Amino acid sequence: PRAAARLHAGLVADVTGVGRDADGVWMTRPAWSGRIRATIACRGDGPVMMSVRPRAFTDADPVATTAELIDVDVDDDPHPRVRLISRQTKAAGRDIRDSEVLVAGGAGIAGDLDLLDRLAVALGGAVAVSRRPVDMGLAPRAIQVGQSGKTVRPRLYVAIGISGASPHLAGIRGAEYVVSVNKDRSAPICSVSDIAVEGDGRVFIEGLLERIAATRTHTQGDGS
Repeated sequence: PRAAARLHAGLVADVTGVGRDADGVWMTRPAWSGRIRATIACRGDGPVMMSVRPRAFTDADPVATTAELIDVDVDDDPHPRVRLISRQTKAAGRDIRDSEVLVAGGAGIAGDLDLLDRLAVALGGAVAVSRRPVDMGLAPRAIQVGQSGKTVRPRLYVAIGISGASPHLAGIRGAEYVVSVNKDRSAPICSVSDIAVEGDGRVFIEGLLERIAATRTHTQGDGS
């Protein structure tokens, strides 16, 4: 914000998409608690500033560059402009954006989140949720995926009991592989899934856990 003010430029925060047309630059960001995506157009020749939501974009190829390192001693400054008021240590915890495997649950399995945890452990991943379990007070907002939560890019995203409203789909558009389980074959999440399973999420999890356990037992029995 300070840099934007000095440049007399507007600042668009939490950007999840950006593009350019004949009239200038446009950006998209969540609005109304993630219920809609707003498009902000920046016209003219002045600078355009934005802050980007983590994991909203893929990493670009690194560009080799050189810089000059200048050491500045600020300890003897008689009129310091920055003063440390307090320091707080961030609580330790795993960020779902760092996990390559996410097992996510929605309203359809909100009462059985412990099953999600068991499957996540078996797959070596982490548990995530859609907005509904958070609003119901069953899960913390720190593990919510979507425009009002976090944007994720896992290699595997398993969505169980999630219908797939547009804010949630925007949060998983970078997922490499999506598997969904839903009783409604017309649920929006099915249209973006690599594998869509029509059925009960609890039955799916229990069956998959049995298959994983059997596979591991067979592998250990072979000594491999």
